[in-house]
Amino acid sequence: MSALQTSNAAPEAKPGSERRATLRAVPKQATQLSQLPFIFFIAILLGGGLAGVLVLSTTIQTNSVELQALQSQESDLSYQEAALVAEAQKLRSSQNLADEAWALGMRPNPNPAFIKMPAGEIEGVPAPVTGDELPGIVPPATSAETPAATSSAGPSASPEAESSTGESQAADQPTQQPSPEPEETP
Repeated sequence: MSALQTSNAAPEAKPGSERRATLRAVPKQATQLSQLPFIFFIAILLGGGLAGVLVLSTTIQTNSVELQALQSQESDLSYQEAALVAEAQKLRSSQNLADEAWALGMRPNPNPAFIKMPAGEIEGVPAPVTGDELPGIVPPATSAETPAATSSAGPSASPEAESSTGESQAADQPTQQPSPEPEETP
């Protein structure tokens, strides 16, 4: 095999004979046609990117306005919820329960009677209540009941009740003349 390799090899150049390789120009390929589609591709890509940014910006602005409206609505609803909670707490109060019981005609009874359920026995002496048995309990002040309460108090009312009703009547009417003597409160 070594003999074959030497026979196929190029002949060695002799030192005196220089053979020069001939150079020739490579023909130019049409490069301008290949640049035109690339430029169109880049222009379409940039135009699409700008259109996408415009659509995205418009969508964000629209959603921002909607978000602001929803936040305002949420704030209004939280105020309404707080008002409803306060009203519910007011309606649950013991004072409101007492006022509604008084309006229904219920009065405190100092001598209650109880029924023992299994036997049906009555413990205590049942007695009707008129409402003035306990002078320390004052009915709720309403404009319709205030004159009736003062006229029905009569001589059986305690001095504290008379002074408190007299002060409430004086507060309702304007003062015409100042009193020369200051009143002492116990």
